[in-house]
Amino acid sequence: MKRLAAIQKAIEELPRKEFWSLVKWLDERQEIVWDEEMEEDARPGGPLDKLFDQALAEHEAGLTIPMEEFLRGRAKSSRDPQRSDD
Repeated sequence: MKRLAAIQKAIEELPRKEFWSLVKWLDERQEIVWDEEMEEDARPGGPLDKLFDQALAEHEAGLTIPMEEFLRGRAKSSRDPQRSDD
């Protein structure tokens, strides 16, 4: 935590122009890290494999509905004043 606190203090002391440059860099860096995490999750045997297998099994068991039907139902229920999200 000492390292993080030092970084935070340094950021607080940055001139505005350098602060916004850092924000831009962090945003770009965050996108790279996100992409790396998604690639790891999508590798064979990764977490997305299990979710895919589960979704496919549910679909093959007839437990799914077409997307258009699902969206129509959501649009209709969002206009219903008696609707409850409980």
